[in-house]
Order: sequence, then C-alpha cells, then structure tokens
Amino acid sequence: MKRTPARLGAGIAGALLAATLVSWLRFALGGTLNVRELEPVQDLVLGLAFAAAFGTAAFLYLAALGRATGPVTPSLLALAMLVHLSASLALPLTSNDAFPNLAYGRLASLGRNPATASAAELGPDDPFGQLVDAPWRGRVSVYGPMLNAIAAACARTGSVVSAFVLFKLTMLAAGLGTLAAAYGFCRTLKGKGAWAFCLVGLNPLLAWEVSGQAHNDGVMLLATAAFLWAVAVEQEWLALLLLTLGFAAKFAVAPLLLLYLLWVLRRSPWRGIAMAVVAVGLVAGLFAGTWSGAATLAGPGFAAIPAADHVVNSLCSLPLDVARFFFPSALGPTFLAWTAVTGLFLAAQALRCAWRTATFDAALRGALVFTLLYECLGMLWYEPWYATWLLPLAAGCRDRRLAGIVACYSVLVPMLYHPTELYGLAALGSHGLALFLLWRAGTLMGT
Repeated sequence: MKRTPARLGAGIAGALLAATLVSWLRFALGGTLNVRELEPVQDLVLGLAFAAAFGTAAFLYLAALGRATGPVTPSLLALAMLVHLSASLALPLTSNDAFPNLAYGRLASLGRNPATASAAELGPDDPFGQLVDAPWRGRVSVYGPMLNAIAAACARTGSVVSAFVLFKLTMLAAGLGTLAAAYGFCRTLKGKGAWAFCLVGLNPLLAWEVSGQAHNDGVMLLATAAFLWAVAVEQEWLALLLLTLGFAAKFAVAPLLLLYLLWVLRRSPWRGIAMAVVAVGLVAGLFAGTWSGAATLAGPGFAAIPAADHVVNSLCSLPLDVARFFFPSALGPTFLAWTAVTGLFLAAQALRCAWRTATFDAALRGALVFTLLYECLGMLWYEPWYATWLLPLAAGCRDRRLAGIVACYSVLVPMLYHPTELYGLAALGSHGLALFLLWRAGTLMGT
C-alpha cells in the first residue's frame, strides 16, 4: 500500500490517540489530574507505552515530510486538524504546566497580581494551588500579560475542572488557529506550500504539547504563524501587531520581533522608528494593568537568567553533573565558564544575524538560527515543548536544509521526557546533534 502523506497523517493521528489513551490510564491509576509518580512498574510500563506511541508518530511525521510535494490543499489542513483533535483528548501526562497557569489565573480573579504573587499565597486549602507542583508554588508568573489574562478568564469559573477544560479548549483553539494561519501563509508559497505546511501541521510535538498538554506556547505560535501570513500578503502593520501580541505572551519571540523591526528600519528609517515606537507603546499598554515596578519582571527574569541550581535537560547538565559528583568545588567555576563562553558565542551570533538582516528572508532565517542556538546552548532549563517555537519560523524559511534540521530536532527532544534524561544521551542526541547538523550545514560560522 502506497504511503501517501494523507495515510501517514492519519497514522500520526492514530499514534497520538494511543498516547492519549496512556494519559487516561495514568489518570485511572493515579486518581488525580496532576501527574505524580506511580508505582515504579506502572511508571515504567506507561513510559514505554508513551515512547512507543510518540516514536511511531515521529517516524510517520518524517516519512510524511519526505513525501510532501506540490501546493497545500484543504485536505491537508483537515488532516492536520484531525491530528490536533486526536491529541486534544489527552489528560496531563508529560507536564503539569496547565495548573500553574490556572493558579495564576485564580490569583488574578481574586484581585492579586500573578506577576508579583505566587500560588503559595492561595493558601493550603485552595484547590487551584494544591495542583501546582511544590517547587513552583512559591514562584510568580514567568509569562506575559496576555497569558496571565487568558488564565484569569478561565479560572473565573471557580472550579478546577471547568477551568481546566476551558484552558484546554483555549489552547486547542490556539493550535487550530496556528494551523489556519500556517495554511494561509503556505498558500502564498504556491507549488512549495505542502512541505512547509506539513512541517507545522503534522508535527506530533506541536499537536501533543499545545492541543494535548495545553501549553500556553500555543498563543505565541499562533501570533508567529499569523505574522508570517501578514508579511506574505504585505500587511506590515498587522504583522507588527501580531508579533507584538506574541511578545506580550512570551518573550521568546523577541529575536524575530527585533530583526523584523531592523529589516523595516533599513528599508525605511522613519517607518522603522514609527513601528518601534508603536510596538513599545503597545507592550507598555498591555503591561500597564499589572505593572508594579521592576518586580513585575521577576518571573520572566527567573526564566531567562541562568542559575546553577536551575539546570535541566541542557548540554550544560553534563559538565555540571561531572563536577557535582567528582569535583564539587569546581561546580561554580564550571557553571560560570559555560555561561560566559556560550553567552559570548550567542552575542556574536546575534550581531551576525543583525548584520545580515538586509531582507525579510534573512531576518526570518536569523531569528530561526539564533533561537535554535539559544535553545541548544543558552537555555539551561530546557523543556521539550520549547522546540515548537521553531516550527513556524522553519516553515517560512527558504532554506529547506535548515528547516529539516528543525523537524528532526522537534522529534528528538521528547527523549528528554525520560526521568533520568537517559544519563546525558538525550541532551547529546537532541541539542548535540542539532549543533552538529548546523555546523555541517555551514550555519554556525559560515553562510
């Protein structure tokens, strides 16, 4: 039987349904929406079952990319929606992140500012706070005002279950909206649109993490995909609005926003200045309702600024683990050396990307390369769903080889779900392989 993209896409949907079944089995065994450790044998069996389901989806995804040709079609859009709808039935399995979001929303609904208040302040009897993992109960929101507002709207129901359902539906809408925006953009690519759309639309990590696990990254991805469409149809001010709203959700869109403004500035200085002023004004307006001075940025600062005790799923984990077990006194110097060297490298890459931003394609490519390098080297606390940030950028990139590296990276980072991170092999097999492929492609230091 010929394996067409349609058949392969249906297989991806089936594999994600199997992963969804695993999430319901975990709920039945654990008796709570919150993902907690079960009996070791139960965790092992469920972990292997999920790995098999997701691994199947990943294999079929790469096979579908290898067969996707021609223009994007409505049937491909419908197929991508089927993939997301299949994943949307999942309960928390690989992450509890929905619950801190709802706790921040609960704080907002009670008149507290989630940018300066934590879930611990809800009290021990509050059902929203009880579902937040202990290490995060004392943390303020690391998200922007857009996401805090969405969480607040969902938490106003006052019930954890209804708020959770609303939040999941909101992220499903963001996932489906991302597909629609990507479809609109890929239609402008004419005969090359199918491959670019399948890169985003059939990606199992995107479907699982946004529509399945309800990660709020979906809001930023929707803004980014819609931005690409707006630029393609020459609606630059709309593109700026969309990208700025994405920035107000998560600051991870900053490289693309800055390079886009730089590109406009080089074409038309006055227009670039005007757009920068509007972007700053819009961000300031969105922050105004919850602004409490510099403390408002404590959460995003915690997420962005490296710390030796805040390292996981990173290549930096390897030298730190060696130092921790064999040379404890070298732990601090090892951390400082890593952050100094990688920081200088990323700064040089940022300047290189800015220097080469003479066209929109160069701006998009620069944002993609820098973000990928930042994920591989600069993000010392890394989670697999961060790779979804790269997908809309890769779909818009004209460099098929670079986009292919992103596709591979997105199906390799789920190895980091393993509780032991496979003793460093997962980081090497995802971040390390991506860096090697970038070097082979001449992207690190060459063209």
